[in-house]
Amino acid sequence: MTATDVRPHSDAESTAAAVTAAILTVDANIATFGDRYPADTTDANRYPLRPPSGGQPEGANVGWTTSFWPGMLWLAHDLTGDERHLRAALSHVDSFAARMTHSIDLDTHDLGFLYTLACVTPARRTGDPQARDAALAAADHLMTRVLEPAGIIQAWGDLNDPRQRGRTIIDSLMNTPLLFWASRTTGDDRYAAAARRHTAQLRQHILRPDGTTFHTFYWDPASGAPLRGETEQGHADHSCWARGQAWGIYGFSLNHRHI
Repeated sequence: MTATDVRPHSDAESTAAAVTAAILTVDANIATFGDRYPADTTDANRYPLRPPSGGQPEGANVGWTTSFWPGMLWLAHDLTGDERHLRAALSHVDSFAARMTHSIDLDTHDLGFLYTLACVTPARRTGDPQARDAALAAADHLMTRVLEPAGIIQAWGDLNDPRQRGRTIIDSLMNTPLLFWASRTTGDDRYAAAARRHTAQLRQHILRPDGTTFHTFYWDPASGAPLRGETEQGHADHSCWARGQAWGIYGFSLNHRHI
């Protein structure tokens, strides 16, 4: 008898148990958060509501991770088909539409993260016109962050901030699918063209010869010349930030799928 013969659970049983546990957590969080949003990080292994920020109340739709909550709800609906999860996921469309309408915390490339999960998904699955319009508005706003002639999407902050001007980051590869979707939806190739050029610039400059990545990279915003790689969250400019490397593996694959 081998070790595999005495496994207490089959792979299918283990997977089913993990899915059940995940759905129970999502259900508990529906009760806790509803149409509000958790913070970016945990406190005592639990996610509290987002703290008040920028004049917005506790649990408001600000920051770059708020779409992860409706994204989990869409995944739960995929797994269960439960109308409860569908209703909970759709309940976030109003908030993301309002975020665009009222220009709340939009100075970021993470509009792709935010609106692909929270609005592109319901637009695709339910035909929700409000979700579609909000996602297209987000794509238009993301296009304002494309810096010519470098052809990159500026990552963070005011476009006139000298510290941020001409900088993009490896995470940006996770934001470009919004632009590919916008081109497919409208028939206007300029969104996809911007995403393709941005991806090509990162492939050439943020990816090192040994396959590791810089966290961030700067281009001269006037000439478009590549300047230097830096880190914001890793150990050093010459090191490889682990989460950024994961963004790169995932992000280049995502973009290749669209290209």
